[in-house]
Amino acid sequence: MSLIFSCFLVRETLAVAALNAGLNAAYTSFLWQGPASLTLGGPAGIARDLATTPIFIASLSTLLGTAAIRKKLASGAVAAPRRIRGAPVFAQLPRGILWRSLTLAIFAAIAFTAPLHAVLTSAGTAGLSLGAGVSAKVAITLLFSLLPVPIAVTAAGHDARRALPVRQLALST
Repeated sequence: MSLIFSCFLVRETLAVAALNAGLNAAYTSFLWQGPASLTLGGPAGIARDLATTPIFIASLSTLLGTAAIRKKLASGAVAAPRRIRGAPVFAQLPRGILWRSLTLAIFAAIAFTAPLHAVLTSAGTAGLSLGAGVSAKVAITLLFSLLPVPIAVTAAGHDARRALPVRQLALST
């Protein structure tokens, strides 16, 4: 992978992670106002909301990120690398943005949501301040934003490579 594309990958990942964190901090600060103390477990607990964060981050980051990345690749703002490192499975992701988003959301649900929910609910009904609850949401958001964005960028790079005409593909390898 070229240094330019690697820098693009890092820049996009950090920008999307920051955007995701800011949006999650804003909406959870608004939604979780009111109670003097938030609880993790129980029917009114925030553990379910926190545990489902990876699903929404994977889905939205892929949905919005893939479209933006494809646009940047198509416009020439960044060139698709000649060789793309990373798991070959990224090239096998569905090409359709909705299917790709759904695939990564399902992966996030299976791999992260149940374990995260188990860890969070094991804390019982411990009370949290609004600041601590929002901080937990932001931390989870940042952590899980670092996974789908590089996958989406890498998969979009594979898409761009597949879209090149055969003659151009032969010249670029």
